[in-house]
Amino acid sequence: MDVDFGRLRMTAEQAGATVLGPVEQAGFLRSLGVEARRAALKASAAPEDAAAVDAAIDRLLDPAGMGTAFKAMAVAAPSCGPLPGFSP
Repeated sequence: MDVDFGRLRMTAEQAGATVLGPVEQAGFLRSLGVEARRAALKASAAPEDAAAVDAAIDRLLDPAGMGTAFKAMAVAAPSCGPLPGFSP
């Protein structure tokens, strides 16, 4: 099932919420520091687990797959201020 982000935005804004996004998953995760997280996980992982970490994160960021197919959107109270992962 696809999300109707336009309708979601309209409904949230009509209710007085601030809406940020949608943004592609890859950009969202990168702005949250996924590469630093990858490095931290691999630093304490066994070699076979480090390869699995790479494969999993690469899958999440893949521009031909999940990196662009999945989106993130934030719906928040106007008083929340800037939200990590989203540009104002």
